[in-house]
Amino acid sequence: MKFLKYSGALLSILIFSGFVCGVLFGDGSPAGYTGSPFDGKNCTFCHAHVGQAVQKTNIITTNIPVCGFMPGVTYTINVTVSSPGTNTFGFICSAHDESGTTLGTHIVTDANATKVVGTSTKYITHRSSSTQGTNNTQSWSFDWTAPETDEEVNFYAACTAGSASADSTFVTSHTVYREMTSVQSFTEKNFRIFPNPSKDLININLPQEYSENYNYSVFSIKGELIEHNILKSNTLNIEHLEQGTYVLCIEHGSYKKCVKFYKF
Repeated sequence: MKFLKYSGALLSILIFSGFVCGVLFGDGSPAGYTGSPFDGKNCTFCHAHVGQAVQKTNIITTNIPVCGFMPGVTYTINVTVSSPGTNTFGFICSAHDESGTTLGTHIVTDANATKVVGTSTKYITHRSSSTQGTNNTQSWSFDWTAPETDEEVNFYAACTAGSASADSTFVTSHTVYREMTSVQSFTEKNFRIFPNPSKDLININLPQEYSENYNYSVFSIKGELIEHNILKSNTLNIEHLEQGTYVLCIEHGSYKKCVKFYKF
């Protein structure tokens, strides 16, 4: 009886340590474990022995152009994880907006390597047949159809590297933006800004000859005022802004026009 009692205790410890989780989820993670601020969980929830998840960059790559995605267009997303001393890997990935809503549609392009989990194909994870990598690296690829949104989209992924008894967890994120010309290619009464997107300078074609009576305001996509000043020339320097989507408003008397622009 003591043996059975101790065996039961040992089984409980193994379950808690993640051993059973590792076996059960060898064919993919359940939904909601990407490590995003909204999921609140990552692979360490089951792989409890690994300690804290490690932040890592360049795990997620895409063929979305620097100028941004277009709603309804399908792009390729890649998840690549590397770790010395192992060739066993797993992952789960999803895309969220800034409020945590999952966005877009994940599309399986290789049914032997990945599968969708959760409702409405919002999460994608590995299959058991794709956990073995080469040269301490494994990659998965899938497609994602961009949603109808003006907000930035954040891809989050959690990855494991190693066995169910000795492994590491990595978490990562990758942000993409909507292509601004698909939102608004703004030309009205000779008012035009270009190039859009831009990295450093925006040229402003005003509806009449430049004068110091023009004011400008730059807002975040959430409507927060970032700067407001007199427009001192027909060129606006945006080099100091972080990458993202903004709104530029030009005012002169009763004249006021606003246009979105993208800083990359």
